[in-house]
Amino acid sequence: MFEKFLSNYVSDSPVDYNDVKLCAEANGALKMLSGKTFDNGIYRILTDSQKREIDAQIELAFPEFSGRISSFAADWLGRIFAEDSQRFENGGKGIVMFEPGTAQALEIPCDIELFHDDELINYREEALASSFYEEWLKSGGVAPNSLECIGYDVPLYLNGADGIGNLRLSNLEVYWHLSSQLIRRAKGLPAGTAIGNIDIS
Repeated sequence: MFEKFLSNYVSDSPVDYNDVKLCAEANGALKMLSGKTFDNGIYRILTDSQKREIDAQIELAFPEFSGRISSFAADWLGRIFAEDSQRFENGGKGIVMFEPGTAQALEIPCDIELFHDDELINYREEALASSFYEEWLKSGGVAPNSLECIGYDVPLYLNGADGIGNLRLSNLEVYWHLSSQLIRRAKGLPAGTAIGNIDIS
């Protein structure tokens, strides 16, 4: 499983790639890769506890996906990749990318295996904003670990700038906790509306 992915992405901590490749099912392979980051933090597989917390925050921000998504990974920007039980691609559950910076849910036309063995390899820029990440690192920004992401200080949907000056190292779960509340409150509001009463506990 994930042979092409594991041949093109290097784990930031030890992984027995041969055991992962021998897995017959994606869930088993992901279990072995749980909590691992790849290529200096650009992509990471979520742990079970991260999945539970982030799924709850996604459903708060995007209630139309309640009861139908299961997250499995995140990129350096805190964007979450999840399976959608109500959409099928290539014989498996379709993938959705949830973007906390833009308040968008984008459908990716592949299942979890094709996502790893094709999308992340042939469409790395589109999937992971890899050139933006290189810009962040070259500016002196640090690589996020498996618990972190590089989030927007001011989200793009609230007129934040789409540049490295508007980025900050954040805890991934905290970033989603705040983002889910902002996204939910901002939906349908006129531009310039103030948003208050955000719970940061």
